[in-house]
Amino acid sequence: MSPCGIQNLPSCNAVALPPQFLTTIPRTSLSAQVTSYNYLQTWVNTLTSSAWYDIFVSLTAESTYGEGRASLQSFVATAPSAITGARVLMIGVDGKVYYDSGRSSSSSYANTWANSPIKYSAAGAFDGNINGNHNTRPDVFSSLLFDPTGYGYASYTSSSVGSYNSYVSKRIGLEGTSNSFAIPGCVVRVSCSTTLPTSY
Repeated sequence: MSPCGIQNLPSCNAVALPPQFLTTIPRTSLSAQVTSYNYLQTWVNTLTSSAWYDIFVSLTAESTYGEGRASLQSFVATAPSAITGARVLMIGVDGKVYYDSGRSSSSSYANTWANSPIKYSAAGAFDGNINGNHNTRPDVFSSLLFDPTGYGYASYTSSSVGSYNSYVSKRIGLEGTSNSFAIPGCVVRVSCSTTLPTSY
């Protein structure tokens, strides 16, 4: 360390240390949250990483967007009855949302970030694209950057739908490789409404 307190950078060929962050469902989760996480994780894994990546790629081209959207609508319809208010988002590694089943009317190729400039209403609220950038969502952030398993978990009140939701994000490797930490391709995020006990 230098005299002014600045730590020297490791050499270029230094071995990267493994992430030291979340690798399991948060230990402070309530039982209702854990139950939701387990249902969501089982549900998202009914499709392979390769299938998820193929759907994401179809959303990035105008000629195939409708095909990807139809696949995701079909997937939402497979949600088990235990998942209330099932919702799916497809997110690029830069946080841009390509599909949101909770905003199906605005989920179109014309509204993807590549084609629709960011717009704000007169009051300053976000008013464009399919949804806002999701890289700041804790589950998405964790799945992309910190969790070697590729999953991220969070529970909070959704600003989009207004209910208390549980979220599971799964990192999909580039070209559909399973759990590629080094080269992520996209993130699939599934969620459901969760009812917490009135006292705990």
